[in-house]
Amino acid sequence: MDIIIKSFTFSAEDITLTLEIRKEVYKKEILMYLAGSLTSTNKELTVKTEKVGKSTATSTNLMYKDSSFLLIEQTKKFPYKTGQNFIWDPVQRGGERITSVLSYTTLEEYVDRYKNFREDISKISEYFYNSIREYKEIKMLYETSIDDVYFDKKNN
Repeated sequence: MDIIIKSFTFSAEDITLTLEIRKEVYKKEILMYLAGSLTSTNKELTVKTEKVGKSTATSTNLMYKDSSFLLIEQTKKFPYKTGQNFIWDPVQRGGERITSVLSYTTLEEYVDRYKNFREDISKISEYFYNSIREYKEIKMLYETSIDDVYFDKKNN
């Protein structure tokens, strides 16, 4: 059984990203891992979640007009029952960024692992807000009429 150590919520454009640092007992150590969810009440942005192949991974995309602007994957990691790898920003910025399951057996390790997760959460929130900014730029370009930006000299 796992418990939430700390939960973080980031919102923009009616999209909410919730990240949770969780822990559970595994044999003679404590596992700490990151779990997340993405929700949308924005009618133009949809959240698409699907299983990745035959693995235990799920892929969650934030979609606008069938294009993904944000991707996170959560993978259950053997042999842990609920421990997960959390992958974000795999393509747009030059390679995968992964938050792995970490274990600890002392209070010093607990604090150290927690600090590592907090740093990753800052990076993930930055990725979230950058993705929203990119969506807004693409949306503006897509919805802009040529008549709004190009004036034919014959009509002037």
